[in-house]
Amino acid sequence: MLFYWQWDYKNTCTLNPRIAINDFSTTVGSYAGKKGLKQKLHGQRLQLSVDQVPNTFAIDDKGHMIWVLYAFGWDDLTVQPQKTELVVSYKLLQPDGTEVKKGVITIPDSDKGVQLAMFQSLRKKTGQYLDQYDAQLTVMSKAVVDKLMLEL
Repeated sequence: MLFYWQWDYKNTCTLNPRIAINDFSTTVGSYAGKKGLKQKLHGQRLQLSVDQVPNTFAIDDKGHMIWVLYAFGWDDLTVQPQKTELVVSYKLLQPDGTEVKKGVITIPDSDKGVQLAMFQSLRKKTGQYLDQYDAQLTVMSKAVVDKLMLEL
């Protein structure tokens, strides 16, 4: 007798978007200064609004079990991002508040998942993914400034 059993269990995790927005603000503030954004504004004010930020990932457990005489099984555990773009709206204002230009900058999420090998800790791999997420958010934030410099 042969018996096959398969499962796919996903645990979706949502990070507090405020953390990502704070990281975005810090990165944009320091990086924009290095790129000379203030000089490019010539006394005008720039308002940025973060409309969408990647903040969701899933722990995916795909398992298989086969019973022939004995049970044979394997699991495929991954930590996968839910691909969400970073969307930032901007307004360029004169000192008197008159709007000069506005637009939307969209940066695609190129975050990659993390795969667990046998006997690896899910907790450590999730931490590794979160470190990777922070680094990717910094890269995306810098890309916003670079696009903004081109559009202004």
